[in-house]
This record gives sequence, structure tokens and C-alpha cells, in this order.
Amino acid sequence: MLGPAVGGRVCKDAVPQISPYELLVDVVRGEPTAPADFTRWLLHHPQRLQVPPQVRQDVLHDVAAHFLDRAPEILRTLSAESPRSPDRRVHAYVARSIVNRYRTLLRRRQHETLLASPQQIDALEGELRPSRFERGLALLESVEREVVEAAARPDDARRTLCELQDLALGRRTMPAVVDEELTRDPGADPLRVRDRLYLRHRRMRRALLAAVAAMLASGRLDEDDATMLEALVEGLLKRRSTQRPA
Repeated sequence: MLGPAVGGRVCKDAVPQISPYELLVDVVRGEPTAPADFTRWLLHHPQRLQVPPQVRQDVLHDVAAHFLDRAPEILRTLSAESPRSPDRRVHAYVARSIVNRYRTLLRRRQHETLLASPQQIDALEGELRPSRFERGLALLESVEREVVEAAARPDDARRTLCELQDLALGRRTMPAVVDEELTRDPGADPLRVRDRLYLRHRRMRRALLAAVAAMLASGRLDEDDATMLEALVEGLLKRRSTQRPA
């Protein structure tokens, strides 16, 4: 839903929008190009920016090798029931793996020229805790789970969340989501379907923000985390709004 997700920096080497979860599935199936495709996707993961350029390629290639070697096991873990989409689970898992691998590398190289002393490692420990990006995803997952569990129709709430995630990540456009709705109700007016989707998405956004406010009021979130979550939820509609048809 967010994570890599929201915001959208334009890069010269931007990678086409693809599903990392489906790439992992292809790896397990033995598709010939899948390992290279998954590695290429991982090398552009936003969490890479948390790793110094001197060791970035080493860290990322080690993480890629880990995922490729243990793809079946990782896929089973990621396939567990959760309101978070499979792609978001892959994003978060890769983010954690990059942080953990970087930490391991720092400790191994503590006497090398890159990091001359254990004190430097200690100073970096704070930076090596799960990044704001990863923490935001984890907190948002908790909020989403509460909203889904409280919904009168959990399956519908889960589908709405998936739509918002896909729109924010650029995996689908609003016209594509409208077309999918029309397959369920072929006789419906496309404009009415589109407006119904916008209303549904706004209601989900309000439900997420209300859940954040409730968690803050109950002391389960502090002010900083609540502010971060509110920004993440706002971002869910930011990308989508740029896709609204004229």
C-alpha cells in the first residue's frame, strides 16, 4: 500500500512495474528468466538507499542469492493469511533482509578500513534498526488488519485495500479497476461504477484514519507514529488521483 509505494520519484533507470511476488512464484516454478528478473527488481528496492554505496552491491546480491536459494520456503512464509497484499509482504521482507545483511556485513568488517572501530558500528546501530519505511509498513499493516476485522464485510474491505495498494504502486489504473468491476456487473454504467469506487476508496481512507486516531487515543501509538501513518494513508489516494479520467 505504501512503502515503496507512495510518492513516486522519477528515475532514469526506473524499473517497470512488476509483481515481486509473482517473480518469486516463477522462480519456484523454474521459469528460466525468473532469477534474473527478481534480482533486477531487488537491486532497485528503495531500502538499498539505506546502504552506503561502497557495500551496496555486495549486500543486495547477497540478499538476492538468499531469496533465490530459499525461494520455496520464503514463498510459503509470504503466502500466510494477511490483509497485506503478497507484493507488500515481499517488499517488507526484502527491506528487513537488506537491513539485517548490512548489519552482518558491518560486524564482519569492523576491523577493515571501511569501518575502523567497533565504536563506529555502535554509532550506526540506531540507523540500522528497521527504517521508517519498514516501520511504517508494519504499523500500517496493524491498522489495516483492525479495519478489515471490524468491517461488516471483511472480504469487501480486503478487496478495497488491495485496490488502493495496486493504484498507489502503479500496478493498476483506475480504468482497469472499473473494467474489473464491470465484469462483475456487466450491465452497470461505467461512470456510476467509477464514482462508486471513488466513494468506496474515500470511505476506506476515512476508516484507516479513524483507526489511527483510535490507536493514538488509546496510547498504542505515539504522536510521531500517528503522524507518519496519517501521511502514508494520505499517500494511498495521491497516486490514484493523478489517474482520474477526464
